[in-house]
Amino acid sequence: MCLAFFQYYPAQKIASCLSLPNYEKLFTLLRISNVWLDSKDGYEYMVSNNGKNQTLVDYLDELDWSHFDIEGLQRLLRYDPHNELCSNNDGDLILPWNATTTYPDGLNPWMPPKRNCSN
Repeated sequence: MCLAFFQYYPAQKIASCLSLPNYEKLFTLLRISNVWLDSKDGYEYMVSNNGKNQTLVDYLDELDWSHFDIEGLQRLLRYDPHNELCSNNDGDLILPWNATTTYPDGLNPWMPPKRNCSN
């Protein structure tokens, strides 16, 4: 999931922008104790829980979601600070590498301005 909050001013030349949740919090919520990248078979994320090594995809597929804190996961992915990676057309970061963003407070849906028409 990627959250996007666009900033209109000052105008910036953004080629790509992504946000990433805090992985430590995410893995704690998913009850994952150890994660690593295995380059043997095409860079699969591997996890180790209870002495069992398996791919992250297999772990999530076998997870008992009936006893899982789905609302906690939604809160984490929506409201917790996210790391931002935004770059320009040259691939240079336009924000500091450790920039974070959070869900904006008091966010209201956009409403078109009322028309002022004279007869």
